[in-house]
Formats: sequence, structure tokens, C-alpha cells
Amino acid sequence: MRELSLQLSLLDHQVSGRLELKDVDVDCLDLVNRYGPLSPALWPSGQGCIRRR
Repeated sequence: MRELSLQLSLLDHQVSGRLELKDVDVDCLDLVNRYGPLSPALWPSGQGCIRRR
């Protein structure tokens, strides 16, 4: 399981580098993929997907 997690992390890093995305961008896209569109109030605050003023 640990090996799979490492491989997925490396794949995410390669894809994000190729598309010029930051790691947190990939994490946010994953959340949208899992849960669909979310209003800003529903985003987990620790994800860094939304910059709060």
C-alpha cells in the first residue's frame, strides 16, 4: 500500500510539472473530481484551494 501511495505521488508530481500546475492545484482538482462543484464555504480550509482574504 505504501509503494502504491508513493507511485501515485510521483505520478501526480510528473503530471503537475508537465501541465505547470502546483501540487495543491492537483489536490484541488481531485476534490472537485470526488465531490463535484463546491461552494467556497464547503471547501476544506486546510487544502489551500481557496485564498481567503
